[in-house]
Amino acid sequence: KDSVKEHMGDRYWPEVDLTKEELERKTGITEDMYVDFLAEKQVLDSHIDTMIIIHAKEAHVGEIEQALEHYRTGVIEENKNYPQNLCKAEASRMETINNYVCFVQLGADTTIVADQGKDEIIAFCQEENERALYVLEKKILD
Repeated sequence: KDSVKEHMGDRYWPEVDLTKEELERKTGITEDMYVDFLAEKQVLDSHIDTMIIIHAKEAHVGEIEQALEHYRTGVIEENKNYPQNLCKAEASRMETINNYVCFVQLGADTTIVADQGKDEIIAFCQEENERALYVLEKKILD
């Protein structure tokens, strides 16, 4: 997390850790499925920048991937009427690196591209997510 925050600077907005209970309530991922996790979101529920890193137990990697994909689909549905959040949700990415399942839904302040339309906002958020995943992959594989 610290490496991602350092790399992204003021463009990293998640600020509050989720408890294991909140993680389970939001994603369905239970404590017996992972070795450890880090999940961080913004303070206000109306803001959706989120990063979740699950060190999955080997037998549960696929199950955790499915749970996070289901979570992602739910966030997209919940934000159908909120264009800025919808673009962030649609641009979110999940990547599995060894037994680490990483979910990033970042983008910070999208107002700099907001007037360029939905496709540009999504592309902007995808770029931010790729930056975060690049750092995570480097750290996990080192």
